Amino acid sequence: MRIDWKNFIALAGILLLLINFASVKEYVRVSSPFADLNNLPMDQRNLVVLGIIIVTGLLIHEIRKAL
Repeated sequence: MRIDWKNFIALAGILLLLINFASVKEYVRVSSPFADLNNLPMDQRNLVVLGIIIVTGLLIHEIRKAL
């Protein structure tokens, strides 16, 4: 069984994202386009951030699939 290096790099990136999820969430919280998320309750804010990460991952997946 041969592992494609692109898939391995993508898996490593996803693992790093999961490990650094708290710092990514903090960056999204203080960055300008999403600064208004601070006004939301914590549960809703977490759901919005998770949704943004999922949508970004799906976009990356679709772009990679198209190439």
